[in-house]
Amino acid sequence: MATHPALDRSQPPSPEAARSFSFPRFESHRIEPGLRVLLAPIHRTPLVDIRLLTQAGAQFDSAPNAGLAHLVSAVQDEGTQSRTADQIARAIEQLGGYLSTGVNWETAAVSCGVLAEHLDTALDLVNDVAAQASFPEAEVDRLESQIVAEIERRRTQPSALANLHFARAVFGDGVYGRRIIGSAETVMRFERQHLAEFHKNHFSARGATLIICGDIDPDILLPRLEHLCAAWPVLEPPALPSFHHRELEGIEITIVDRPDAPQTELRLGHVGLSRHHPDYIPAAVMNCLLGGRFMSRININLREKHGYTYGAGSSFAKRSGAGPFVVSTAVGTEHTAAAATEILREIERLQREAVEEVELAETKSYLLGTFPYSTQTLEGVTARLYDLAVFELPDDYYSTYEDSIRSVDMADVQRCAQTHLSTDRIAIVAVGPVTELGPALERLGPVRSVPATSS
Repeated sequence: MATHPALDRSQPPSPEAARSFSFPRFESHRIEPGLRVLLAPIHRTPLVDIRLLTQAGAQFDSAPNAGLAHLVSAVQDEGTQSRTADQIARAIEQLGGYLSTGVNWETAAVSCGVLAEHLDTALDLVNDVAAQASFPEAEVDRLESQIVAEIERRRTQPSALANLHFARAVFGDGVYGRRIIGSAETVMRFERQHLAEFHKNHFSARGATLIICGDIDPDILLPRLEHLCAAWPVLEPPALPSFHHRELEGIEITIVDRPDAPQTELRLGHVGLSRHHPDYIPAAVMNCLLGGRFMSRININLREKHGYTYGAGSSFAKRSGAGPFVVSTAVGTEHTAAAATEILREIERLQREAVEEVELAETKSYLLGTFPYSTQTLEGVTARLYDLAVFELPDDYYSTYEDSIRSVDMADVQRCAQTHLSTDRIAIVAVGPVTELGPALERLGPVRSVPATSS
C-alpha cells in the first residue's frame, strides 16, 4: 500500500507559478458602407456570440426626451417590417438561443447567442431587428406603461434613490444627471413617430460596430457580412453631447428623507474621469486599492474594523465623458456620519501617504489575476471588444494591458489620488430618516433634505 508524506498543515501550500495568458486573437475590419467588424475565432465550443452596436445611446437624448433611447431599444425587438414580436421570439427559440436589445449611455445593442451552425439565421434576425424595427403602436404603449411602473417602483428603492440623487448632485442638469430610463413625464409623451424618427437618425452603417466571437472562420464570414449591411443607410455619426458637471462648493450633503428607515444608503463622490483619459489605468489601480475589491481600504475599514456595513466599494464609471467617481455602501442609520467620516479619512490618507510596496503589489496581482477570468466565456470576450470599439482603444490594448498594470508605481497611485479625488469638494447623499441623519451629518457640511417622493 502506497504511503504519502505527512501534510504540514501549519504552512499554507506554495502557490504554483502563474500561467501565461494571451488575450484571444481577433481581427478588425472596416467594410462598406462603413461598418466596423471585430471577429474573434474561438473554437473551444460550437457557439457564437453576436453584438451589433449603434450610436444610439442615452447620451444622445435631449433633456425633454430623456428615456427615448431606452424606449427605442426596448421596443426594437417587438416587431419588424417582416416579423411580429411572436415570430421573432419563436424564431430564436427554435434556434435554442437568445436575442435581446439594450442600451447604455454610449450605444444601443442587439445581442444574440446561438449554436455556430445557426449563425446565418441569427445574423438575419439581428439585421432584421436592428435595421427594420417597425415600432408597433400597441407595443409602444405597453412598454411605456411598464417603464413608468418601473420608475414608480424605484421611488421606493433606497439604492435607486441614492443613485439618482447622487447623479443630480454631481451633474445637475447635465447629460449624466438624468436617468437612462427617463422620467414618467417624458416617457408618457413619446409616440410611435418619436421612436421611428430617433431610429432613422441614429441607425447607420457608419459608426456602427458588429462583434462576433466564437466558432467562426473570418475568411468565410466576412463576405457574408458585406451583404448583410449593404442596404443600411449611411449617415454621419451623431456629434457627442457637451458633458458637464456641477462645480461642487465644499462638502454638499443631501438627505433623501425616508422616516424610520433602520438602514441608510450612502453615496460619496464627485466627477471622475472619462474612459479616454490617459490616467485611466493608474486611476483604476488606485481605485482598486481604495475601494475596488473586498480587501480594499474602505471595505476593511467600514466592514472589518468598525462593523458599519456588510460591504462598501468605490468605482470610476466607464463613460465617454467624465463620469462619476462614487463610494457606495449601506450602513446602519446610527453609523452614517461615522462611516462618511471614515471614507473621507481613507481618501485623505491615500492622498497624503505613499502606499506600501506590498499593498500595491497585492492590488496589481488581484487585477492581473482576475483579468483572464473575464475572458472565459464568449460573452466576456465580446464585452472586452465592446470597450475596444466604443471607447476607441487601440487594437493592441489588451496585449499591453498587463504590462500597463505592472508599470503603475507608488508615485502614480498617490498622484492619481491627489489629482482625481477630493475630500473638500464632494457630494454626500444619504437615503434615510432626516431627523436622525441631519444633526449627525451637519458636522461635515451644510445639509439639504428632499422627500423621497421628489424622485
